[in-house]
Amino acid sequence: MTPRLTLNLGLRYDYFSPTVEANHRQSNFDYATGTLLVAGQNGASDSLVTGDKANFSPRLGFAWTPTASGNTVIRGAYGIFFGGQEIRTAAPLQLAYNLPFFYEPAFTSDGVTPVITVSQGFPTLDPSQAVDPGVTSVDSRLQTPYYQSWNLAVQRSLPGEISLEVAYAGSKGTHLQGVTDPNQVPVPGPGDIQPRRPFPTFGSFTAISNIASSNYNSLQVKAEKHASHGLYFLSSFTYSKAINDLPEICCAAPFAQDSYNLAAERGRADFDQKLRWVLSFDYELPFGGSRSHLNNRAVDLAFGGWHLGGIYTLASGFPFSPYLGFDPSNTGTQAAVRPDQLRDGNLPSGQRSPDHWFDVDAFNAPPGFAFGNAGRNVLTGPDRMCSIGRSGNSLA
Repeated sequence: MTPRLTLNLGLRYDYFSPTVEANHRQSNFDYATGTLLVAGQNGASDSLVTGDKANFSPRLGFAWTPTASGNTVIRGAYGIFFGGQEIRTAAPLQLAYNLPFFYEPAFTSDGVTPVITVSQGFPTLDPSQAVDPGVTSVDSRLQTPYYQSWNLAVQRSLPGEISLEVAYAGSKGTHLQGVTDPNQVPVPGPGDIQPRRPFPTFGSFTAISNIASSNYNSLQVKAEKHASHGLYFLSSFTYSKAINDLPEICCAAPFAQDSYNLAAERGRADFDQKLRWVLSFDYELPFGGSRSHLNNRAVDLAFGGWHLGGIYTLASGFPFSPYLGFDPSNTGTQAAVRPDQLRDGNLPSGQRSPDHWFDVDAFNAPPGFAFGNAGRNVLTGPDRMCSIGRSGNSLA
């Protein structure tokens, strides 16, 4: 636009076609009829879902130098970034893990007479005989997950070939994939779980839908010394917070403890790390050739061309949740169930040890048939330090 102002403007369009199995060996659950629809049969589509076509993502970026000296640059950007239907390899996160193509039979003996022996081989599996089979479903009208990402930074050139940058960066995730169990018993209480389910002829559900969201905000400071006089370093500091409203599917406990109360799942993301500082450096020893401080051939041969370098990381701990080893709600939840929280369970730093990291007396099992009121990721794990050093010699 001007010698001091540059604009980057763009518009991107994405279309992600739904996942199709070549031989139609997948099925999806129809909640209106309470039945499984097989791909390509009885009018069902090959993919069993309808893809989202409204995926327009604008991009805006600018760089502005406010003074003629060019020592200061102000940059900013905003963009929308779409992602498609994720193909997950782990069971049961695909529509292929449904009847009539897949089920997990259970064989229970009386403890004395075996039901199956090795000599009999694998038993014949008849899907029509499946008892309380599990179900994997995907929202039939998929919404494409997307992130809005933005940043604003001020960079300043300093003496000694050093640049300093201070930035704010944030993002907001919308229509992210989350997992719930619509066949979980709706109301905690006594009695057999199976007849109290909304669909009592089926077991637990793994329902994947684009119902989750997240947000991230951070202050970032970076100092970089460009290589001069044999020294280079990069130091970066981040102060941030990441929040989401459902557990990440990637990890050990992706289900909400109560699929009918998703508001109780909002909390710190599993990957949230409040403070993080990383320093990396490389220093060329002042020996050898024109850099030698000693006019000595032996010293040049022994130490010339050697570099010392390293990476040092210091970061605060990741969050985690207190869990119970049983289900006090008696709803058949697939989640790691949380207890009642009486007070802040994080101990002062001087009282923490590997054997007693948090206040165990701050949590109790809920009385009666109920879910605990403790939030997700209310505890913080230990800080993290990592140091990697190296040295090397290169010959030219």
